[in-house]
Amino acid sequence: MVERRRYPRYPVHYDILLHYDILYRKIEDSFNKKKRAIVENASRTGLKIHFSGLLKRNDLLQLNIFKSLHSKPINACGKVAWQKKSPLVYGERIAGIFLTKIGWTETEKLINNTD
Repeated sequence: MVERRRYPRYPVHYDILLHYDILYRKIEDSFNKKKRAIVENASRTGLKIHFSGLLKRNDLLQLNIFKSLHSKPINACGKVAWQKKSPLVYGERIAGIFLTKIGWTETEKLINNTD
């Protein structure tokens, strides 16, 4: 199988806050709150996350990524590239997020151990 990714993925365990981008989608009452998720792996242009709730393909999101409890958040914008049910945990979903807006130095922070 030929690898199609531009950048390698690195296993990580980050907390993430998801906000629907209000410019592109009308936020319903159920989506007014911030949604939490866990980042399983990261590259310079994408994230694989575990979450519960509703995300659909092509949803635009504002992201606050926390590498640790005391770190400053890495802010980015992203688009849901795919999502599916988790084969291991009932009620959990998995999604791939394509990062549409993030600084190049911020992508370096995503894949390195430095805060």
